[in-house]
Amino acid sequence: MPERAGLEHTIAHAELPRLKMIRGGQLNLTRGLSVPLQERIAELARRMEAIEEALDRGAEQYLEYLKREQVSLSAAIDLLARGINERSLDLACYFFLDNVGANLTDQALSNGMSTRGFAAEDFGSITSITVTSNAARTAGTLTVEAVVTDRDDATTAKSGFTAVLDATNTRTNTARQDPGTDTFEEGDLLGVYITTASFAPTTADIDVCLGIRYTGRTR
Repeated sequence: MPERAGLEHTIAHAELPRLKMIRGGQLNLTRGLSVPLQERIAELARRMEAIEEALDRGAEQYLEYLKREQVSLSAAIDLLARGINERSLDLACYFFLDNVGANLTDQALSNGMSTRGFAAEDFGSITSITVTSNAARTAGTLTVEAVVTDRDDATTAKSGFTAVLDATNTRTNTARQDPGTDTFEEGDLLGVYITTASFAPTTADIDVCLGIRYTGRTR
C-alpha cells in the first residue's frame, strides 16, 4: 500500500541525431581538387551534391526526432492530466465516547455535534481507524468499526473494518487498509460504531480517528 499518492513515471525523450558527415570534415570543398579547371568544377559539383544529400538526410533525421519528441510530450501531458484528475486528499474524522459501557452493541459515537457522522464532500474510501483510551483496558474487549450511511436511503452499512482494545493493545490500536477497499460517495455519512464485551474500566473515555482519502472516484 503506498504511503502517499503521487506520480512515479518517467517520459523518455527522443535522442538528438548527430550529422556525422558534416561534422567529420569529409565535405571540405578545397581539399584535393585536381586540375584542369573543368575537373575542379566537376569535383566541386559532386561535392556540392554530397553536401545537399547530407543536409537532406540530416533534415529527415531531425524531422523524425521532432515527431518522436511530439509523442513524448503528448504522453507527458496525458500523464499530468491523469494525475490531476486522480489527485487525492487525506483527511481525518474524529469521534469520542466518555464512560464506555461494559457491554455495548453498535453504539454510534459522536463527532462533537451528532452521532450521525461526517457528510463526505467527495467520492473516496476509508483508509485507517485508530482508537485511544485514557485508561488502560483491564478486562474484556472494545471494538470500534467504521460505518457508512447511504446518502439516498439512509441505511447504515457496517464495513467490518475495525480496531480493537484487548489484552495485547490495552490503550491504543490502529488498523490500516488499502484505499478503495471500503468506498463511499459524496453525501454519504461516515461514522463509527463501538461494541464492548465485559469491558473494563467503564470510566474509560475513548477517542477515535477515522482516516479517509478523497479521490473523486469510488475506487
